[in-house]
Amino acid sequence: MRKQHGEESRPDRGAIDQQPGPRNRWRMSPVDRPDPLEAYRPAPGPTGIRVDAQYYRPWVLAFAYASTGPRILVNGNEIPDTHWGETHIPAHPGRYTVEVRTRRPSAWVRWTLNRVWWEDMGQAVAEVPVYPGAQTPVYYRSPGLKYYQGAIGAEPKRWPALNWMRFSSVFFGLFAAMMVVGAVVSSVR
Repeated sequence: MRKQHGEESRPDRGAIDQQPGPRNRWRMSPVDRPDPLEAYRPAPGPTGIRVDAQYYRPWVLAFAYASTGPRILVNGNEIPDTHWGETHIPAHPGRYTVEVRTRRPSAWVRWTLNRVWWEDMGQAVAEVPVYPGAQTPVYYRSPGLKYYQGAIGAEPKRWPALNWMRFSSVFFGLFAAMMVVGAVVSSVR
């Protein structure tokens, strides 16, 4: 780097991460990055993976989610007979790629929602370690809308699009209340 008149020499960008002192808050060096596998803590139980898949039950479209279930793939292989709640997947100790999605709903729900939700949605992927003699808990939260990713991790996470789900519930509740008030007022006249 060429020094201009009156300009102090500045270290290049690669040297910033190697300087002693407080950590650069904008770029993390590979040493500072936590290992994502360390977040998963083994729990007592049979050796394998325990997937806890949930959808947001107090939502307006909960009936659509109730007609579906999670689609769980471990290293690309689909696990049969999965459902909302806890699913235990037997596995040997090692490292696995777990992918969870929300299956498309049944035909009557697809017809009711007018082609909004025709395929699987809410894909989420995580690398999961399995330890001998223990099960590894994995938590999946289905998104509220088709256009969001699901949330997966070692700890229960917040539902994606939760604020939108709450807003829509309040909106539809107020709309229903206005319809009832309108019907009462028109019948009184």
